[in-house]
Amino acid sequence: MNPYLCLNFALFLFALAGCGNSDHHALKKTKAIQGRNDPIYSQNVKRFPVYQAIVPSPWFCIEPSETQTNAETTLPLCEWIIGEGADKISIVVHNFPSDDWHERIPPQAQLARWKRQLEGLKEGDYQIKPEAYGGFSGFSFEAQGNLKGQPVIVLGWAMQIGPDYYRILKRPAPSQTSAINKQKRADYTIKAVGPPESMWQHRTEIITFANSFGLIEELPEE
Repeated sequence: MNPYLCLNFALFLFALAGCGNSDHHALKKTKAIQGRNDPIYSQNVKRFPVYQAIVPSPWFCIEPSETQTNAETTLPLCEWIIGEGADKISIVVHNFPSDDWHERIPPQAQLARWKRQLEGLKEGDYQIKPEAYGGFSGFSFEAQGNLKGQPVIVLGWAMQIGPDYYRILKRPAPSQTSAINKQKRADYTIKAVGPPESMWQHRTEIITFANSFGLIEELPEE
């Protein structure tokens, strides 16, 4: 074979491989994520860093301002945006602080809500897997369907802390420590939504982000 043709074919394969694995070469950074402001500090909207995750640098983060309350759990802790326009992916993080174990919403209820949001979702259109890391356990959810008439893929995680850790983090403590512990023992969800092509392109890095998500401080022992 002509050496020139060999070289061009090799360069073509190299470029093709690079396009297919662009996610793996993106620069990453560890990002601290604040919890919700507690009613104890409602006058100055005081929040504390609670979680951290490894985030690709190109992702754009939207967080509430220092003067904006996020005490209402329908509001996200933060949102990451990948891409723009018709290709945009939204990754939203929520947590759900509680004062008692029995107040919590089971992860299965979060999954059921996500399924209801997708129009005409059938049994074979989604997959649910058990997950456990960092003292939390729950489920991951992956589905392809229509949202408001548009085709999307959803990747979600619904996680709860273990009962022993919940009990330890509920012990009496000074007001600031108690407020932080309430955030640390909260359930959390991560949900990524976007058009199928974009979601397939970024699927690996989204999963890596979700698996890296956890508390900044190590969980206490007995």
